[in-house]
Amino acid sequence: MSPRANTDRLVVIDGPEDGTQFPIVRTPLYAGSDAGCQANLRLDTAIHPYHAIVTAVSGGYRVRSAKGYPVYVNGKRAGIVRSRILRPGGELRVGHTTLTVDLAPDGLARRTRQALHDSDLGWAIRKFSTLLGKNTWSWAKGMGYTLGQAATNWKFIALAAGLGYVFYPPFQRFVNSVLLHIHYRTTYPLSQQIMNLFD
Repeated sequence: MSPRANTDRLVVIDGPEDGTQFPIVRTPLYAGSDAGCQANLRLDTAIHPYHAIVTAVSGGYRVRSAKGYPVYVNGKRAGIVRSRILRPGGELRVGHTTLTVDLAPDGLARRTRQALHDSDLGWAIRKFSTLLGKNTWSWAKGMGYTLGQAATNWKFIALAAGLGYVFYPPFQRFVNSVLLHIHYRTTYPLSQQIMNLFD
């Protein structure tokens, strides 16, 4: 048996590259016009460089839009988080191209067991945590630099103290207690001495 007989394939059934087959040897598989895509649909001008993401599930393939581009499975739109399952006989539409999946007896989809992280919720959590991790580290580095530079500037310190006093009640109570302590230690005795002069 040839290796091709044991490989699932995406097959173009309508569009500029009609009849073209793309073997699915690993996932995720990207469909788009970029040369780096495993399903390279370069002749369809309506397809973006990385248009769709295809991952294996038991008995078929989960399809998502790579960046919000229009992707349809059996006439229903797939989104970045909301996926659709492409099974044999179903149709995947990207741009002006329609594809179907041909499953081999020992192909990737027949050997795959669906995992929780591959569900729509698992995908969203994983993508959000990845994005949050990248952004949090960048934000922390930027804030560290900014605070390091600003800590030597008296205007920044005064602004931060003023904002802390207005918007952070524990800081406001602390400042009030310090000012009251200073008042009773310095200003109050002085005012009492002045009052005693007039008695």
